[in-house]
Amino acid sequence: MCEPVRISPFCRILAPVKQNVSIQGLGLITPLGVTAEDNWQAIGADRKLVDRGVVVDLHLQQQEAHYHPHFRLDRLEHLRLDRVIRLALVAACQALAHAGWLQARPEPETALFVATSKGPILSSLEACRRLRESGPAGVDASLAWHIGHGPAAIAVALSAALDLPAQTTCVGACAGALMAIHRARLALIQGYCQRALVVAADASLHPIFEKSFDNLGVLAKPEMDGHRRCHPFAGQGGGFFISEGAAAMCLERTESPGKLIIEHSWTGADATHLVRTDPRAGTLSTGLKSFSTLPTPDFIHAHAAGTPGDLIELSAIGRVFGVTPEVFSCKEWLGHTLGAAGLISLALSALCHQHQQTLPGKPLAATSRSITIGQGFGGHIALCGLKSNG
Repeated sequence: MCEPVRISPFCRILAPVKQNVSIQGLGLITPLGVTAEDNWQAIGADRKLVDRGVVVDLHLQQQEAHYHPHFRLDRLEHLRLDRVIRLALVAACQALAHAGWLQARPEPETALFVATSKGPILSSLEACRRLRESGPAGVDASLAWHIGHGPAAIAVALSAALDLPAQTTCVGACAGALMAIHRARLALIQGYCQRALVVAADASLHPIFEKSFDNLGVLAKPEMDGHRRCHPFAGQGGGFFISEGAAAMCLERTESPGKLIIEHSWTGADATHLVRTDPRAGTLSTGLKSFSTLPTPDFIHAHAAGTPGDLIELSAIGRVFGVTPEVFSCKEWLGHTLGAAGLISLALSALCHQHQQTLPGKPLAATSRSITIGQGFGGHIALCGLKSNG
């Protein structure tokens, strides 16, 4: 589900011309690290999370304090912001700072695109608990605000805190983040905006979801040492564990290609089953074939969440590209960040291009291409192709 894009009155539709969508800034906060480079270093050192991924609250508070002067928190002072909004704000400020956009007021033609799987769900669950124990009087104005805005609460809060009037929210399960990237790219090349901030966040570590995934048979079982791990592409797939996190990306329409561009993106829907992957991977294959006019990618950052769908995904990649490019999944290190997973994966793909090295450590040329895949319950599928230009 995607809300309509609310376009600034200053924006205008341009005549269709070839445009480049350049990546100008990255933000990334996960349990492995509170910045993009922290995460890159942690994965390079082969640090792997187990059981459940939680961002250390002290580290989150330190990041919030660092960027606090740039928040318009006077507009949100009456709220106890849900954890997912706090993560999203930090990732957004990191990306804006990296792009050099944080110091000045955002350009009027900057649009905001947000993705999440559940929005401020922890606040909603807290409201349910209070309602059950104390009745309506127990649900205060802050909780009511979160419930009232639902999944769009992240975009509403970011818009208020960062002076970004044009906003849209994408909810596409675990593919929603790359769906937001796709919508942002289209808005840029069609002239609806000059710049875009894309943010994806998820914070839904709660027994109700862990039990739900366990009932579906996709939550990893404890291993011999008692810990849950995620092993993408391992046989029939033992499942994943849940993590929280957020990523953000600053995009800009440019006449000449920047050092790193979004070369192509695609979204589609697979109606085979509500939660299981099409064994023929028909829709995914169609999406991968949309890249056929471009050179074969140097690597593919797969969705691969340690489930039986991993081998189906790998098989589709092999059928489309013949000689299979290097394929990997960051869930081996991070677990599954659900609604934030696609943008976290894309941010890590961008870091691979910047550092000229894949996550497993294979060298990349200065000019290289990649595809990042996102798949979600309900048949949501989204792909994004990056190209580095030396």
